[in-house]
Amino acid sequence: MKKRKLKRRVPAKKGARKSSSAGKPYDVFIDASAKSLGLSIEKSWKPSIRANLDVTFTLAARVMEFPLPDEAEPAAIYRV
Repeated sequence: MKKRKLKRRVPAKKGARKSSSAGKPYDVFIDASAKSLGLSIEKSWKPSIRANLDVTFTLAARVMEFPLPDEAEPAAIYRV
């Protein structure tokens, strides 16, 4: 089996999303999403939702930063 060389972790870019301890941008998003879905969210749940969004957006940014060659195509069929 061939050993793969691991890439170093890419440092965050300047102006990248920081942790939202203040939570204001996330609170606007949470409130708008809840309203559009017809949900009521208790204030006690907001810190957990903010933490989840922070992790989700951080991971999404890493996925989007991953370079793909122009020839990359999605798999036609995925089988396990």
